[in-house]
Amino acid sequence: MKHLKYIYLIPLLMLLLQACGSKQSEQIAEEEAEEAEIQREDSLIRTQDNPTEDEIEALTDSAKQERQRALMEKYDGMHIYVSKSHMRLYVLDKTDSVLFTCGIACGIRRGNKQAKGDYRTPEGNFHISGIFNSTDWVHRTRDGRSVKGCYGPHFLRLATGRLGGIGIHGTNSPRSIGKRASEGCIRVLSENIVTIYKNYAYQGMPVTVGDENAPLPQFRGMPQETPKQETKAAKDSTTRHSAPEHSAEHATHERTENNAPAHPKHAESHTEEHRQRTEAVDSLWD
Repeated sequence: MKHLKYIYLIPLLMLLLQACGSKQSEQIAEEEAEEAEIQREDSLIRTQDNPTEDEIEALTDSAKQERQRALMEKYDGMHIYVSKSHMRLYVLDKTDSVLFTCGIACGIRRGNKQAKGDYRTPEGNFHISGIFNSTDWVHRTRDGRSVKGCYGPHFLRLATGRLGGIGIHGTNSPRSIGKRASEGCIRVLSENIVTIYKNYAYQGMPVTVGDENAPLPQFRGMPQETPKQETKAAKDSTTRHSAPEHSAEHATHERTENNAPAHPKHAESHTEEHRQRTEAVDSLWD
């Protein structure tokens, strides 16, 4: 009879064993997910033909910089914040109010940059040390091709110390925005780098790149963020103060298209033509 009291311990022991097994399973799942992410990154590095940091350094060292604009009062305190966790760039004024925001692409590998060629985007506080017209810059691909347009129309070089060859620039691969796709640079749509160049960028402009898992600061006038799991189009979105007008125009355009008569043959031809053009551009990065 004295041993019967230990019977009540059996369920407790079973619960403990179950908890240990569950924790071990979670750890195994995390390790498998981490390994899968490393394999995905390695696969991207093998298949993509990105501009290297050495190539960028050579271009910026030899290229003539844009003429430095006079620092007007409107530039006082203006700075850029880049969120790797949210894949967005924010232009802010001295009160941390959002003036402009758009989607980005950053380094294929996660974490802070440690060395050239590690496919990571550096984190920390930097500044713009050079502004260039990169329209005619040529990227030499692995198979010997010379490709223009990989840097978009403008390149904003960042002063990153020994980790040179990093900047903010446009791209000829718009589908890469919202993804980890570069060797370390921060890509934006070419139309967005034009906006940043024309309206905000200046020599010495502070640029902060947030830590990999840093929460997004609550800037003033922050547009409502769309959850990551929603459409890629949201990641590519651009927001300015004129956004409501643009949205209204877009809605009107959609209504017009929805009410227009259908032309199946023309639509099919247009879709095929668009697909071929997209594949031609994206092939430059394969």
